[in-house]
Amino acid sequence: MKKKYFASSMAGMVALAIMAVPAMAKPVPMASVNGVEFNTLTEAIQVANQYPGSTIELLSDATYDSTMLTFADVTINMNGYTITRTNSEARWLVGGIEEPEDLGGEAPETLPVIVINGGDGSTITDADDAEGEISTPQLCAQYADITINEVDIINKTYDEDSSAFCLRDAATATLNDCNLEGWAGLKIYREYGTGTSNLTINGGSIVSKVGADTTYKASAILGHSDVHYDTNVTISGVTISSENSAAIALTPRCYVTIEDSTLTGTTGIYFTAGSLDIKNSVITATGEFVEEVPHEKDQDAAYTEDSYDGSGIQIISNNEFNETIPITISDDTTIISTNGYGIRELGGLDDSGVSLVDLQADGAEISGALGDIALLEAAE
Repeated sequence: MKKKYFASSMAGMVALAIMAVPAMAKPVPMASVNGVEFNTLTEAIQVANQYPGSTIELLSDATYDSTMLTFADVTINMNGYTITRTNSEARWLVGGIEEPEDLGGEAPETLPVIVINGGDGSTITDADDAEGEISTPQLCAQYADITINEVDIINKTYDEDSSAFCLRDAATATLNDCNLEGWAGLKIYREYGTGTSNLTINGGSIVSKVGADTTYKASAILGHSDVHYDTNVTISGVTISSENSAAIALTPRCYVTIEDSTLTGTTGIYFTAGSLDIKNSVITATGEFVEEVPHEKDQDAAYTEDSYDGSGIQIISNNEFNETIPITISDDTTIISTNGYGIRELGGLDDSGVSLVDLQADGAEISGALGDIALLEAAE
């Protein structure tokens, strides 16, 4: 009897002990791939890469601390959640080619198609206490065709070479109603691979901010290149601003159309090759006028604060491209420089070149404290 009583008492005590132990919390899944749930976004992307055409749904706020590669056709629905990078040395690389030099300079024949859908509250950003010392793009498209809809992308390092979004090499990107913020809000970088890059920005904003210890200044849209490949840029209904640099600075050859947009910076646009077509927009340059600035077409020229002269549009012609630069400005556009020229052309290392600018600006409102338009002498 005692044994039976003792056994039943022990069973009761064990049951009570089990009840007293808190249940282990089940991990909250961050994302699903075609309905299958995963605890991390990195795992979900790795699986989606194996099944082209998949759909990733964010199920909660997500984090990542090492580089993520997306190299297959995929749709990612953020559903209003936030993706946070916890190590600034990591990046989200769309296109997935970590060593592009392995391609031998040739772009892939087919680019993966990636769509990121955001919506109210959808944000890609950095943790305030993110680890790491190397500044990298928050999101980089390389050899990819990417569309991003209604996503705020922020790179909080605000340090040299960092950007919210980077369009690298032969890639196509369409940004619809996105807000970008970083040392450079958006960077265009051509280093490897043949082919033309294409960038379309509809609505939203692009902002450049700098950190306290940053030597170099950045433009809201910054383009530089080691190679002579072309980039088509279409900007419509976008607010573009830089705290202490040009709103847009492009040293690659770019064919640019700007419409219904507002640009503000120390210089409005810094441009070296290609063409400009500006419609129904306002460009305001607020920087101090700088008489002598570097004239060479150099990818580093667009980084230094003394490269910009305070003009509404600053053109560096007679460079290694040595091509005519067509600039068309519609009569519903305003270009203002508070301290310099409305439009100013600088040519060659010693300013000895003839004008290469073909300017059509009848009826546009162009004004500057030192003069409206200052081009080089036309060829005889």
